[in-house]
Amino acid sequence: QLAFTTLPKAATLQEVPNVKAMVGIPNRYRIRIGNYRVGVEVKDETVTLMRVLHRGEFYRYFP
Repeated sequence: QLAFTTLPKAATLQEVPNVKAMVGIPNRYRIRIGNYRVGVEVKDETVTLMRVLHRGEFYRYFP
């Protein structure tokens, strides 16, 4: 649902619920969905969903 409905409707990434910038890593964000995190990279006008992992593993493998 996030990739096909929420992200295309948002004018900016900050309009997406539960989004937070990754500290010390430019253009990388995480989106919280329950116990899971979606790793996102933003380049110019393109948003790339990079990883979807359980919160216990997310910070080990992303960025």
